[in-house]
Amino acid sequence: MRGRPTTVLPWKAEEGERGAALVWLAFMMTFLIGVAAFAVDLGWLYVNSSRIQRAADAAALGGVTYLPSFPATAQATAVDVGGANGYTEGIGGNATYTYPPPPEDYQFSVAITAPVSTFFLRIFGQNTVSMTREATAEYILPLPIGSPENEFGTQSQGFWAAISAPFTERRQGGFYEGQCLVSSSTSACSTSNPDFRSTGYWYSVEVPVGASGLEIDLYDAGYYDRGTFFSETGDYDYNTGSDVTTTWAVYAPDGTPLDPTDNPLASCSVGLGPTFTFTPEDSSPNTRNTWATLCRITSTVPGRYILNVRSTGTGYATNQYAIRADTLSGPAPSVSGINDISIFANVNGTATFYMAEVAEVHAGKDLELVIFDPGDASGTNIITILDPYGNVPFCSFRVENETGAIDDSGSGSCSIDATKPGNDYDADIVRVTIPLPANYTCNAGGAFGGCWWQIRYQYQQQPSDRTVWEARIKGNPIHLVQN
Repeated sequence: MRGRPTTVLPWKAEEGERGAALVWLAFMMTFLIGVAAFAVDLGWLYVNSSRIQRAADAAALGGVTYLPSFPATAQATAVDVGGANGYTEGIGGNATYTYPPPPEDYQFSVAITAPVSTFFLRIFGQNTVSMTREATAEYILPLPIGSPENEFGTQSQGFWAAISAPFTERRQGGFYEGQCLVSSSTSACSTSNPDFRSTGYWYSVEVPVGASGLEIDLYDAGYYDRGTFFSETGDYDYNTGSDVTTTWAVYAPDGTPLDPTDNPLASCSVGLGPTFTFTPEDSSPNTRNTWATLCRITSTVPGRYILNVRSTGTGYATNQYAIRADTLSGPAPSVSGINDISIFANVNGTATFYMAEVAEVHAGKDLELVIFDPGDASGTNIITILDPYGNVPFCSFRVENETGAIDDSGSGSCSIDATKPGNDYDADIVRVTIPLPANYTCNAGGAFGGCWWQIRYQYQQQPSDRTVWEARIKGNPIHLVQN
């Protein structure tokens, strides 16, 4: 006889077990809601953190160009720019701004602190989270060219600064200030110079932090024909009866340091300036072979004062001179060219000149040097580029004539043979490109900060090399840096 099947009854929780499950479920629900709240608010905080960071980045970039001369303007600009990005300061504002001290004069740091409202975290009593984001921006001035010292174009440096009369042919070495490729007279061109600019040349007189007052002096500022390139400063008349009228101006710092053309005139307590025009030969006062004070400024701010020289009127001649700057107290200033320099080198044999200051911040970029119309001497002429350690770097170069055609090119160790007639670079542009390594460093033990590159002339006979040099870094001059 078969037995009856066994019936399996479903499990039935006891009363106490049901209570424990409910507690566990409640706990898990709370935990999951908390995790969801945290995840939602974490994403929200991340979004707002990015917004605050972008505002701080924009604020730093907006204010940095006003340093070191105008810190109050830099901060006011930062607040304006940050406000335009949604974070305002003051009554009714939603943020506070602080300005951590940056390590460099041309850097600016901005920290923005703002409360961020939460959503689900309010359940746990967290209504807002205070967030701070910081950014540091810097701007890179055009490379200082030609001199790290408080003098520019003195005989001890191996060259004179120079400027030509307006109708001097460009092939004489004045790339920018001569109106003519071919001159028909001392007041007209038969072929115009497409690169002519009436504004002449610009110099930076850098007044460091801690200095007070500034005096700018000129040596042999007027034109006095020596009749030969090798006598005194070598002022020279290419066309009988020609001359050079030279005008000088001194400008104070402003909020656009990358543009030297819009600065306000300086206020001089002593001297000929802030503007003065030297007429030729019988210039009053007579500055032949002597220093004259152009401008003394008793109250200064740190930053870049601008000195401009230009030639006016007519003429087919060249004027050589020197510049000197001193502070009335504190660290000495420096005088260097902005973007390009026009010089006259007449040192017999081998001479080494300062070319440009290339700071470590430019690591990984390309340094471009431009040398116009080099090699005006007989015999073997070698031009060599030297890095801050005195080594000859790798470079590539090309030689462009007046039509833009390439006459010569090469690459390798950066020594350029400018010996005539095989390498006659008269009126040519020698364009040199030097790739800076990613680990580029300066010579910490070198003079003047140790970052100056140099150019060495090895001329077999005494040159009369009237030339224009340029140096630049390819890249964005205003950018953010790592905090």
